[in-house]
Amino acid sequence: MEVLKGKRDVKIAKIALHAYAKQNNIPAAELEFVELKGSSFFHEGRKEYRHYNFLVKCSDGTTTLFFAETCPCCKEDSGIYLCCPLEENDNGSIYTNISRFFVNALVAKSVAWNLGIPLLLTISVAIGISVLYSQI
Repeated sequence: MEVLKGKRDVKIAKIALHAYAKQNNIPAAELEFVELKGSSFFHEGRKEYRHYNFLVKCSDGTTTLFFAETCPCCKEDSGIYLCCPLEENDNGSIYTNISRFFVNALVAKSVAWNLGIPLLLTISVAIGISVLYSQI
């Protein structure tokens, strides 16, 4: 059963990468899925989400850690809520210690970036999220 779950997670991460490339007008051949580093469920109220961290090899040969948030039974691009590369200073924390704080902070940071909200506000949102979930 674990092998099937792993294959499903890899498939969803690849769907997320495809959605990211499409949204950013990047040819699919320029981004190569390398490895799934981790996945987890995330609950907010009555909604469930899946979080993924995976490595991608870019056309310039560099490897980048990506984050994706999807619906639990994602089968196509429409089930991808967010997919983005993580910044270099995010790699150490999330790569070695996937925790609710880091994942939620990255979600807040990425969502804020996509909406054009200043980084200062983003950090406040991320801290608020980490406090909320540490109390559960």
